Amino acid sequence: MEDFLWHKVSKQEEEKIKKEAKQIMDSFASALKKVEKKKQEAFFVEREKQLREETKTESDPEFRKRFFRNAPKKSQEYIEAEKGEWK
Repeated sequence: MEDFLWHKVSKQEEEKIKKEAKQIMDSFASALKKVEKKKQEAFFVEREKQLREETKTESDPEFRKRFFRNAPKKSQEYIEAEKGEWK
């Protein structure tokens, strides 16, 4: 069990570890060369209309009142918030 505990590595052990690591990396690299590479195709969607028509929507006045009532920093027209501040 002593072999698994931390100990100062001698020069001989260091060289052995380096050789084993190089052998592992070389065998992995040669195995990767054998793997077939698939050509990655671009992903896109074709639609008749690529852009949406701009529409005007009406805001709910009650929602606006509740929203501004709950906001910690506000003025008449906008709120001031930082990411992660409202929790």
